[in-house]
Amino acid sequence: MRIFKCSACSKIHVEAGNVLMHFPTLKRLMGFLDYLESIDPHYYKAANSSKGLARDVYLPVGDASVSMAFSVGEFEELKQTIRRFLDKENVNPFLRISLSGFLPHTHPANAARSNGILH
Repeated sequence: MRIFKCSACSKIHVEAGNVLMHFPTLKRLMGFLDYLESIDPHYYKAANSSKGLARDVYLPVGDASVSMAFSVGEFEELKQTIRRFLDKENVNPFLRISLSGFLPHTHPANAARSNGILH
């Protein structure tokens, strides 16, 4: 897993396994980290343990039929990788903001939590 700022396009790129994410600004990356911090991966590990899939934490991508999948360890590593990058960029963790695209209560996976089923 790695994260870097591209010298050609100035975007921040996050490589997580076979997933590549692009963030145009530090604000968007901070918003994404806020969203990740709102997720309890151990809850999803328990909720999804009977499905027989290799990974436990699913983050929908646009269309509900596509998700990024992470094990609890991979999910924690993703958060840590982003935190380290923000630390290197001298971003104060108390200045993070939530952006509407990443608010936890608007995320379908968190809405499904009320009935204990991740769709």
